[in-house]
Amino acid sequence: MPDGIWSKLRELADQQTEAAQKAFDLWQDQGEPQEVEFYIAANDDEAQKKGWPCVGAQMAVARRLFEYLPDNVEILLSTRQ
Repeated sequence: MPDGIWSKLRELADQQTEAAQKAFDLWQDQGEPQEVEFYIAANDDEAQKKGWPCVGAQMAVARRLFEYLPDNVEILLSTRQ
């Protein structure tokens, strides 16, 4: 593996966790609605403009948010902001 890859992966995991926590906090601040619209970049170039290395890395935030939310809350993925 290239030097530094593990630290970069840890940084990405921390970034994903922080973004999921912010989304969860926003959900709570909005009165805990039954649906959450979650923006996903349409392609890797767009994801990179938003600070993610690729769409998959951003999508992992939705997965982490899914873990935080109650079972009855639906996450609606959207490519529009």
